[in-house]
Order: sequence, then C-alpha cells, then structure tokens
Amino acid sequence: MGVKHGISLPPFGELSDPVVVADLAVRAEQAGWDGVFVWDHVMRPADETEVIGSPTVSLAAIAQATSRVRFGAMVTPITRRRPQVFARETVSLDRLSGGRLIVGLGLGVDRGGELSAFGEVDEPREMGRRLDAGVEFLLGAWSGEYFSREEEPFAHGEVRFLPTPFQQPHPPIWFAARGTGKPVRRAARFGQGLDLIGLDRDGVDEAAAIVREHRGSLDGFDFVCPVDPGSDGAQWADSPVTWCMHEFASPPDVALVERVVADGPG
Repeated sequence: MGVKHGISLPPFGELSDPVVVADLAVRAEQAGWDGVFVWDHVMRPADETEVIGSPTVSLAAIAQATSRVRFGAMVTPITRRRPQVFARETVSLDRLSGGRLIVGLGLGVDRGGELSAFGEVDEPREMGRRLDAGVEFLLGAWSGEYFSREEEPFAHGEVRFLPTPFQQPHPPIWFAARGTGKPVRRAARFGQGLDLIGLDRDGVDEAAAIVREHRGSLDGFDFVCPVDPGSDGAQWADSPVTWCMHEFASPPDVALVERVVADGPG
C-alpha cells in the first residue's frame, strides 16, 4: 500500500490553539496526508517557548474536525501521566474519531524541567519500569475485563474500565526509540509500531531484525521515521519504514507548516 506520510506538530506558540491545529488537520486531510500528530509536553526551555497547548484537547479537536486521517501524540511519557486517566482519555478519543487514534508512548525527557520541576521521576531506569507497568495497565483497562495491577505506582486491587475502545482489541501503540536496545524489544513485545528517532538506514534495519526475531514477522508492524518537512521520503525507499513523519522544529514556523500541508505528501 506504500509508505504513509504524517505531519508532526509542536503545539507551541500559535499552534497551542486547538482551533488552529484542527484547521491544519482538516487542510491536511484534504491535501491527502495520512496522519496528523502532536507533541506531548508541559514545559519547554524558556528560550524556545513558554506558550504550550494541551495535546489531549488538540487531539480531540482533530478527531472531531476530520474523518479519515490517523492521529495521536508522539509521544506521551506515561511516567508523568495518571494511567487511569490516560486510559479514559484514549478510549474517548478513539471512540470520538471512529477508531483512528494511534497511541504513542515513550520515556519522555526533562528538557525544560517538565519532569524535575514538578517532582516527577526522571531517572531513566525507573522511568522505563513505570512505562512497562503503565503499558500493562493500559492493556488491562482497554480490555474491558477485570484486571489487577499490584505494582506501584499505578493500581491496587481488581478494577474494570468501560467502555472499551472503538478499535479492537485496542488502538495501535507506537513506542519511541532512540537506539536498538530495550525500547525496540519493548515495542516488539507490547506494540504495533516504532517511532524511530535519529537512526540511519543500518539502525532501522537492525531494529526491524529485532522485531522480526521477537514477533516472527513484520506483518502489521509500523516503522516510523522522521523526514524534513515536504520531503518525498526517498531515503527510506526499499526499507522497512511504513510511515514518514514530517517533523517541524520548535518553535514552529506556522507559515512553513501551512505551505507543507497545502503541498500534500511526497
């Protein structure tokens, strides 16, 4: 079916307004783009921006304004989210959109102090443990069945979450990975895709080999790689890459975003 093309928007500055983001998503859908995604941050360095929008509200606006494009946050660090609230939000977004949500998850970063400034855990090993526990919580919550999670800090005792997502058994999960270590193995175990950051062709091929080893095949698994805005993604031809993500810098140049969106993918 060919490589898909998505745009990745930092919801900062003018793009902090969900009305603006929704309008761009509508134009992207009309121009033939396959997906519209937003960053998930609560703080950035002051010299970059202090005007930051809610990714959840922007995603709801996208879901309501469009009918075809996939969408999601790339990526949500679950260590600074309440998984029980996040489970409810993702189900609502998936149902609101008729099953178009993709859930992006990762460790997160402390750039701008968005973890440490609020007393959140910022030690990588503990962040990884919380990510694993959070994913297991989400899978249990999305199932609609009673489940129990005793591991701190997420849930105690048996709980059940209803309604279930529109997509069954659940929305696709894409995990962010900057290398070919544990994040790739985590994605192979729990996920349906990898948002590969900063990897060259050899790195992508290595990640694909790890996924194939763990899953037996690459069927139904997405490899997402960044490209310059407006690129045709030719550097990923004949590779495992299934999505080219057109990444815009922060703070975003809104005029550039509008031109790239209007020109369409590739």
